[in-house]
Amino acid sequence: MTNTSNELCPECLEAEEKSKLDIHCVRSKLESVKKAKLDDWETRYLCLWLCSVSSYEVAFRLYRSRRPTAKELNNTEADLEKLTQRLREDMSEKVHFYIKQLMGIQEKGKRIPTTSAVVLFFREEGCEKRPPDQKFNQDITLFFGKCKGKISKQKIENA
Repeated sequence: MTNTSNELCPECLEAEEKSKLDIHCVRSKLESVKKAKLDDWETRYLCLWLCSVSSYEVAFRLYRSRRPTAKELNNTEADLEKLTQRLREDMSEKVHFYIKQLMGIQEKGKRIPTTSAVVLFFREEGCEKRPPDQKFNQDITLFFGKCKGKISKQKIENA
């Protein structure tokens, strides 16, 4: 489950690892389209979808709050199949709609692009996850100036 801080839920961490996207950036862009925060359910769905897992596995993980075994994935359950279909319909009006709006897809009834195309789109929009050592440190300010003669370090720091 996500929370109001900057901590990411397990699904988001998995999505960041697999898609190499900064989920905070992705959420921010989608929230600008929605004009409100994505709720926990939308966020978890988005992250699982970005992991390219099947819609059945997405539903399983959301409704059962755990990863399915290989046997459970092969032996689909009728009740979970119905929940999968309902989830797909619900998210097509929410998460998928926000993504299509962001991508400029205005045609009603047009399907969302493939996950890989959406991931590429977000990377091109500046949401690519960078290793910590490549992040710009905003706390460091460098100043180079020309001065005549000798000047002490203390004078520079106090200037």
